[in-house]
Amino acid sequence: MHLAGAGLLLFSKCGIYAITLDLVPIQLVFTTLILLKYQKAWSLSFGLFIISAFFIGFIAEAVGVNTGWPFGAYSYGEVLGVKYFETPLIIGLNWFLLSYLAGNVTNFLKAGRFMKILAGAFHMVIFDYFMEPIAMKQAYWTW
Repeated sequence: MHLAGAGLLLFSKCGIYAITLDLVPIQLVFTTLILLKYQKAWSLSFGLFIISAFFIGFIAEAVGVNTGWPFGAYSYGEVLGVKYFETPLIIGLNWFLLSYLAGNVTNFLKAGRFMKILAGAFHMVIFDYFMEPIAMKQAYWTW
Protein backbone atom coordinates (compact mmCIF):
# COMPACT_ATOMS: atom_id res chain seq x y z
CA MET A 1 0.00 0.00 0.00
CA HIS A 2 2.96 2.33 0.51
CA LEU A 3 3.60 2.39 -3.23
CA ALA A 4 -0.08 3.18 -3.87
CA GLY A 5 0.02 5.93 -1.26
CA ALA A 6 3.11 7.40 -2.88
CA GLY A 7 1.39 7.19 -6.27
CA LEU A 8 -1.69 8.97 -4.93
CA LEU A 9 0.46 11.65 -3.33
CA LEU A 10 2.22 12.15 -6.66
CA PHE A 11 -1.11 12.37 -8.52
CA SER A 12 -2.37 14.84 -5.91
CA LYS A 13 0.68 17.01 -6.46
CA CYS A 14 0.20 16.61 -10.20
CA GLY A 15 -3.40 17.69 -9.67
CA ILE A 16 -2.13 21.23 -9.22
CA TYR A 17 -0.60 21.05 -12.69
CA ALA A 18 -3.61 19.16 -14.05
CA ILE A 19 -5.78 22.11 -13.09
CA THR A 20 -3.65 24.57 -15.03
CA LEU A 21 -3.38 22.24 -18.06
CA ASP A 22 -7.06 21.18 -18.19
CA LEU A 23 -6.12 17.56 -17.46
CA VAL A 24 -8.35 17.08 -14.41
CA PRO A 25 -10.50 14.31 -15.97
CA ILE A 26 -7.37 12.28 -16.71
CA GLN A 27 -6.01 12.87 -13.22
CA LEU A 28 -9.35 11.78 -11.67
CA VAL A 29 -9.41 8.58 -13.72
CA PHE A 30 -5.83 7.62 -12.84
CA THR A 31 -6.33 8.43 -9.15
CA THR A 32 -9.45 6.28 -9.08
CA LEU A 33 -7.70 3.41 -10.86
CA ILE A 34 -4.89 3.48 -8.30
CA LEU A 35 -7.38 3.47 -5.43
CA LEU A 36 -9.31 0.57 -6.92
CA LYS A 37 -6.17 -1.42 -7.68
CA TYR A 38 -5.11 -1.30 -4.04
CA GLN A 39 -8.58 -1.64 -2.51
CA LYS A 40 -8.24 -4.54 -0.07
CA ALA A 41 -11.84 -5.38 0.76
CA TRP A 42 -13.76 -6.10 -2.43
CA SER A 43 -17.34 -7.15 -1.85
CA LEU A 44 -20.80 -6.80 -3.31
CA SER A 45 -21.49 -3.89 -0.95
CA PHE A 46 -18.33 -2.10 -2.11
CA GLY A 47 -19.33 -2.59 -5.74
CA LEU A 48 -22.79 -1.22 -4.95
CA PHE A 49 -21.15 1.73 -3.19
CA ILE A 50 -19.11 2.54 -6.32
CA ILE A 51 -22.18 2.40 -8.55
CA SER A 52 -24.41 4.27 -6.08
CA ALA A 53 -21.92 7.08 -5.42
CA PHE A 54 -21.34 7.53 -9.14
CA PHE A 55 -25.01 7.62 -10.14
CA ILE A 56 -26.37 9.52 -7.13
CA GLY A 57 -23.66 12.16 -7.59
CA PHE A 58 -24.18 12.38 -11.33
CA ILE A 59 -27.98 12.55 -11.05
CA ALA A 60 -27.79 15.20 -8.31
CA GLU A 61 -25.54 17.31 -10.54
CA ALA A 62 -27.67 16.75 -13.66
CA VAL A 63 -30.81 17.77 -11.77
CA GLY A 64 -28.97 20.80 -10.38
CA VAL A 65 -27.71 21.92 -13.77
CA ASN A 66 -31.06 21.45 -15.50
CA THR A 67 -33.40 22.77 -12.78
CA GLY A 68 -31.32 24.91 -10.43
CA TRP A 69 -32.40 22.69 -7.53
CA PRO A 70 -30.93 22.10 -4.94
CA PHE A 71 -27.66 23.98 -5.58
CA GLY A 72 -28.92 27.05 -7.44
CA ALA A 73 -28.36 27.95 -11.09
CA TYR A 74 -25.01 26.82 -12.52
CA SER A 75 -23.55 25.27 -15.65
CA TYR A 76 -20.47 23.27 -16.55
CA GLY A 77 -17.81 24.44 -18.96
CA GLU A 78 -16.04 22.21 -21.48
CA VAL A 79 -12.94 21.43 -19.39
CA LEU A 80 -14.40 18.34 -17.65
CA GLY A 81 -15.11 16.52 -20.89
CA VAL A 82 -18.06 14.62 -22.32
CA LYS A 83 -21.46 15.69 -21.02
CA TYR A 84 -24.80 13.98 -20.69
CA PHE A 85 -27.76 16.18 -19.74
CA GLU A 86 -25.29 19.11 -19.72
CA THR A 87 -23.34 17.36 -16.94
CA PRO A 88 -19.82 15.95 -17.38
CA LEU A 89 -19.75 12.18 -16.91
CA ILE A 90 -16.55 12.58 -14.89
CA ILE A 91 -18.62 14.23 -12.13
CA GLY A 92 -20.01 10.84 -11.12
CA LEU A 93 -16.47 9.54 -10.78
CA ASN A 94 -15.56 12.62 -8.77
CA TRP A 95 -18.46 11.99 -6.37
CA PHE A 96 -17.33 8.39 -5.90
CA LEU A 97 -13.73 9.44 -5.31
CA LEU A 98 -14.63 12.18 -2.81
CA SER A 99 -17.08 9.91 -0.95
CA TYR A 100 -14.52 7.11 -0.80
CA LEU A 101 -11.77 9.38 0.50
CA ALA A 102 -14.02 11.15 3.00
CA GLY A 103 -15.18 7.77 4.30
CA ASN A 104 -11.63 6.49 4.66
CA VAL A 105 -10.50 9.61 6.50
CA THR A 106 -13.44 9.51 8.92
CA ASN A 107 -12.92 5.80 9.66
CA PHE A 108 -9.85 6.81 11.67
CA LEU A 109 -12.05 8.74 14.10
CA LYS A 110 -12.86 7.18 17.45
CA ALA A 111 -16.55 8.02 17.12
CA GLY A 112 -19.90 6.42 16.44
CA ARG A 113 -21.33 5.88 12.97
CA PHE A 114 -23.51 9.02 13.03
CA MET A 115 -20.57 11.25 13.98
CA LYS A 116 -18.46 9.67 11.23
CA ILE A 117 -21.20 10.43 8.70
CA LEU A 118 -21.33 14.05 9.87
CA ALA A 119 -17.53 14.30 9.76
CA GLY A 120 -17.47 12.87 6.21
CA ALA A 121 -20.11 15.33 5.05
CA PHE A 122 -18.22 18.18 6.73
CA HIS A 123 -15.01 17.04 5.01
CA MET A 124 -16.71 17.16 1.60
CA VAL A 125 -18.23 20.60 2.24
CA ILE A 126 -14.87 22.03 3.33
CA PHE A 127 -13.21 20.56 0.23
CA ASP A 128 -15.92 22.14 -1.94
CA TYR A 129 -15.50 25.48 -0.18
CA PHE A 130 -11.83 25.62 -1.15
CA MET A 131 -12.32 24.06 -4.60
CA GLU A 132 -15.11 26.41 -5.78
CA PRO A 133 -12.95 29.50 -6.45
CA ILE A 134 -10.37 27.41 -8.32
CA ALA A 135 -12.99 25.56 -10.35
CA MET A 136 -14.72 28.77 -11.37
CA LYS A 137 -11.43 30.43 -12.29
CA GLN A 138 -10.55 27.43 -14.48
CA ALA A 139 -14.04 27.44 -16.10
CA TYR A 140 -15.07 24.01 -14.81
CA TRP A 141 -18.42 25.54 -13.94
CA THR A 142 -20.04 28.91 -13.41
CA TRP A 143 -22.68 30.05 -10.93
